[in-house]
Amino acid sequence: FQQLKYQAFLRYINREFHSLGQNIYDFKEFDYTIFHEALKMVFEESGYSEHYKKMMKLK
Repeated sequence: FQQLKYQAFLRYINREFHSLGQNIYDFKEFDYTIFHEALKMVFEESGYSEHYKKMMKLK
């Protein structure tokens, strides 16, 4: 997650976990392909790749 392309994902995760219930409305830097890639990495690194596949409806 040290790559520059994952910085928006990390900021989003940090804001959501440490926010006061405020939503993020700045979508210009969101690349949903990169977000999905990063989320997949989170599940794989934590040992839940099968759960990720099931929830994303992958085979």
